[in-house]
Amino acid sequence: MASFPAVVELERRYKARGLRVVSVTRADERDEVAASAREHGMDYPGFLDTEGTWSSVAGVRAIPAFIVLDKEGKLAFRHGGKLSKDTETFASMDSVVDRALGK
Repeated sequence: MASFPAVVELERRYKARGLRVVSVTRADERDEVAASAREHGMDYPGFLDTEGTWSSVAGVRAIPAFIVLDKEGKLAFRHGGKLSKDTETFASMDSVVDRALGK
């Protein structure tokens, strides 16, 4: 999954400012995601959404999906599909994370 390096980059960049990344994986993708996570150095926690409940509540339609919640737990950003570091979508998410964390 090409998206892991982008998320790992955000997590490393903003962890000291309070960013917490959590992976949510559907049961049918568990093995593929675990292998990609090891390959790309994903060291943030993962959650297995075995029933699809969280994905449904969060409005996740495409996999992978990226959701940023602000400090109050409100939706600040949502993107469905792969994410690469050199795209406008990544730049937008980076900006949202920066603002959500404050100074």
